[in-house]
Amino acid sequence: MKARFGLCVVFATLMVGCATQQEVYSPANDSFALRVVKAANMNKDLKDTQLPKDTVSTLNNEVYKASSLVSGYNMPLPGVSQNAMLGLGLLSFLADDEPAARNSIIVWLPKEVVGTKNPKEVVYTLVKEAFDKVVVESGNIPGESYFHPKKGFAPDFALFELKNGTSSKPCASDTCSFTIGLGDFEVIKSQKQADYVGRYDILGNAKAEIGTVHFSPTPKVDYTNYRDFEGFSSQFNELAFLQAISSHLPEYFYFYVAPNRVAVGDDEKVKVPLIISRGKLNYFVKE
Repeated sequence: MKARFGLCVVFATLMVGCATQQEVYSPANDSFALRVVKAANMNKDLKDTQLPKDTVSTLNNEVYKASSLVSGYNMPLPGVSQNAMLGLGLLSFLADDEPAARNSIIVWLPKEVVGTKNPKEVVYTLVKEAFDKVVVESGNIPGESYFHPKKGFAPDFALFELKNGTSSKPCASDTCSFTIGLGDFEVIKSQKQADYVGRYDILGNAKAEIGTVHFSPTPKVDYTNYRDFEGFSSQFNELAFLQAISSHLPEYFYFYVAPNRVAVGDDEKVKVPLIISRGKLNYFVKE
């Protein structure tokens, strides 16, 4: 009997030891980009690539410059050498319906920002204000913008127009437009959900809490995205444009750039996935 009791004590001790040795997640183990997609539950096909410290530092210091919209056409993928490109594990063969293969918008709207308003209209207003600022800063003229409710299977969408200025002419003719799709959203309803997002340390001063509204890129149909650059010049730098808009958006708003979906001029596409936040390019790389 004593022997059996002794075995039980040893077994119980081992079990407690195993329980106390569970791995605790540390944000320092992942790049900022990977933490964003993990918090949004869209990281199935995405991972960090380990690169030399100097390369990572160069990539992580690529920020938006106001002149890039006017004179930055045809620039190569910012900060990425050929050797770094080879190390970034290109994702060119993803199925089109995989979240990592689609340009997406990821947002966690604080409850005090939403209040009693429609969350989709809040996102529309945020993008409109940022878009109009970029258009004016680049010497062009804001055109019409509108929020269009859902019809059939298509998600709600918003369209933003701009007109060529006297010196800067991003549009192939006189007017061009940028479109976003406003998909389904969820409201964080439990502290467990809030803690899950909070562990990734991505929202800065904005905290994930009960009442926060999350626009996700994961649904098959109604995912939140940016999709059309209509009527722009073939040399227009879509990446720089997204950076510019992002520089006027809050810290809880992210553009996800999928491989081979965003142009940097003359049909040259960004070859690697990245997250744009507050005007900064965030790559899936770590030291």
